[in-house]
Amino acid sequence: YPTAHTLHLMAKEPHEHTDDLPKPAKPSRLGGLIHPLRASVIGMVRDPMRLLLLLAVNAALVGGVVGTAIIRHNYKPPPKPVTLDAALKALDAGKKAEARRMAEKLAANENLSTDDWGGPDLIVGALTAQASEELTDRPRVESFKLAALYLERAKDRGFPAGREAAGLYLLGKCLMEAGRIDSARVVLEKALPINADHKAEIRTLLIDAWLNVYPPELKKALAESERLLADDGLAALNRQQALVQHADILMRLDRPQECGAILDQVTDKGLLHGEAALLRGRILLAEGRALKASANRTKATDELVREKILAAVETIRNAKGPNPAIRNVARQAMYIGALCFLAIDEKATALAQMERILKDDPEVPEGLATLFLQAEVSRGMGRHAEAVKAYRHLLKSYGKIEEFHNPWINVPQMRAAVLGAINEYVAAEKYETAILLSQSLVPLIPKEAAFQKTAEIYKTWGERILTQAESLPTDRGEALRKQGRAELRQAGDAYRTVAQAAFTSRKYPDHLWNSAMAYFAGHDFKRTIEALQAYMHEDARGRHAQALVYLGESQLSLGATENALLSFTLCIEQHPRDLAVYRARLLASTAAVARGDLPQAEKFLLDNLNGEQLTPASKEWRESLFALGELLHAAGRYPEAIVRLDEALNRYPKAAQATDARYLLADGARRRALALRDGLGKEISSAIRAERAVEVHQLLIESLAAYESLQETLGRRDERDMTEREKALLRNARFAIGETYLDLERYPEALRAYQSAANHYAAGPEALDAYVRIANVYRRMDKPAEARTSLEQARLALRRIPANAPFEATTNYNRKQWGDLLDRLCSL
Repeated sequence: YPTAHTLHLMAKEPHEHTDDLPKPAKPSRLGGLIHPLRASVIGMVRDPMRLLLLLAVNAALVGGVVGTAIIRHNYKPPPKPVTLDAALKALDAGKKAEARRMAEKLAANENLSTDDWGGPDLIVGALTAQASEELTDRPRVESFKLAALYLERAKDRGFPAGREAAGLYLLGKCLMEAGRIDSARVVLEKALPINADHKAEIRTLLIDAWLNVYPPELKKALAESERLLADDGLAALNRQQALVQHADILMRLDRPQECGAILDQVTDKGLLHGEAALLRGRILLAEGRALKASANRTKATDELVREKILAAVETIRNAKGPNPAIRNVARQAMYIGALCFLAIDEKATALAQMERILKDDPEVPEGLATLFLQAEVSRGMGRHAEAVKAYRHLLKSYGKIEEFHNPWINVPQMRAAVLGAINEYVAAEKYETAILLSQSLVPLIPKEAAFQKTAEIYKTWGERILTQAESLPTDRGEALRKQGRAELRQAGDAYRTVAQAAFTSRKYPDHLWNSAMAYFAGHDFKRTIEALQAYMHEDARGRHAQALVYLGESQLSLGATENALLSFTLCIEQHPRDLAVYRARLLASTAAVARGDLPQAEKFLLDNLNGEQLTPASKEWRESLFALGELLHAAGRYPEAIVRLDEALNRYPKAAQATDARYLLADGARRRALALRDGLGKEISSAIRAERAVEVHQLLIESLAAYESLQETLGRRDERDMTEREKALLRNARFAIGETYLDLERYPEALRAYQSAANHYAAGPEALDAYVRIANVYRRMDKPAEARTSLEQARLALRRIPANAPFEATTNYNRKQWGDLLDRLCSL
């Protein structure tokens, strides 16, 4: 492009000579650069696409430069890989957070070698154990449990090289602190010979383990304690602690004088003051108890006992440890104090002391021992509600503990005390209390045994109530019988629970049988059937014959007559030599009667009576004889019935069936007499008629005597003591006496008998029947006026009888029917 100077020259005349023109100056290097740049700028301004392209390129260059600068500024070299050795060094250096972080990374590393596999768990376990040291009471124990779990896994996977000794020591310590003493003892015994750095502490822990197992290994603990004290390298403080521990062992070995001598060597008055004071208090308590148990006690001895015990109380009262929450010095002092108050018979003070202990934490060793002591003392004082509450709390707390280790009480002691208390309550007929306590037995004894104990108590309770009901009046006795059967049904439920708990054991069928028998005695026949069917499925030959009999009897009680008869028949056919067959036949006869098959019923009974094995001394023979007499009477075979009933009464005059038999004998004689009298008219021979008439009269006289004897026997009893069956028999006998006198045509005696019945049942529907019968006698005597008067008395009596009176239960008519009948009779 032309410059401005060139343009100026070009504007002059064209004819001027160019030689006269000045020569242009030589361009400089800067000008050489500026001119093209200026041209480029002008070109880009004129061409926007070139401008945008240039800007984009420049932006990319600037961005690259800046990004590179930032990357170089923030660049860090890649981290070194985490190793177990580095993590263990961080643990040893006290870098807890770093050690834990590294352990977690190692645990998540899928390429971790098997040699290092237990390392992360060792580190986390060690860190958890360190944190546990800062806690108290239950959180401390739970934290040590967690640490022990990590360390156990580390041990199973293999401790890192060179860490086995330290790992075993730490694991043993954590197990001890977690209360897993059985496991701790095994670990500590392995750790002791390979652990030079912690030998004294391991021995101390091992001694504690020997002391707290059951039964305590006192001789082993004493030997280990002597080895510990023989260590010349033992630090001064550790030696003082070992002396206190040694004194405790001697005290447990009942060597109080030696214990006191060792305590005299304890010079530490700070950290160990509380434990030493507790031991001195226990020495004084032991001395006081020994004096109290001496054979030649005097008043002076009693005073000395009290002096010793009060000195023990004063000694332990100020026992304080550096950390009572961990060492339990305060709780131990309170517990020993309660023992002291009991030793001088201040039970109320002792119980108050126990309450203070339980407010703290009832699930620590001293708390559990206090619950046991509280239960025993309360039971001895007759405060049974408090005793049961304490026992149940104790057992509930015991059930939560994985390993029970308690220096004051042990499991056999608790088991004996609780079972003894249950048996004591049962003997005293405090069944509800015994059951309440037995329902808490599961953690103390196996589940099957605990449930069985509850079932046995219910069974004993139910049977006792039924026994009591036998000697009570009918109304009260029936109420008791209902209660007794209810308790027996509870026993059935409990035995069924026992069976479920013992499903895989050989005793399972026996528990099913016990359940069935309890249900049967409790009249729960549906569950009886279920239990018996389950039993027969499990035990085909055990008590199969008896099971069929009880099954059939239950089915009969539920009205399933056909099923019952089938069960009885199976028993008879499948077990012909079993003694259960005789009861099966007896009950089968009842089922056959219910079906209306009297010949079959009679055959069952005759098979019992005519068999070779059954004798009259047996229950089944006796009941079969009475049943046969009743069956023959029901069949109208009165002569045969009279023979059987007479035989039964002669053999068994005091049997339960005797009352019924006497009534049936009297009724059978009267019915036989009436049947013979009805047939007199058909007899041609006068001699035979005369003979039969004498027989009729004799039978009526015998019947009358039997009725009057029955009335006299039952009439002497209080009706409140009689069963409904006995009341019905007495009522029937009173009316039957009148009927028999009427049959004998002894009308005045008949009138007296009916009038006595009317007076006796004046407020009941039976009076109506008596008045109608009196009217009938008067008609026989040809006295219509007196007959009408009797019927009017009946109408008056009807008005007096309550509306809710059981008309149809004691007579043949309801109230309306009686009204209609009396109106009709009065109109005749």
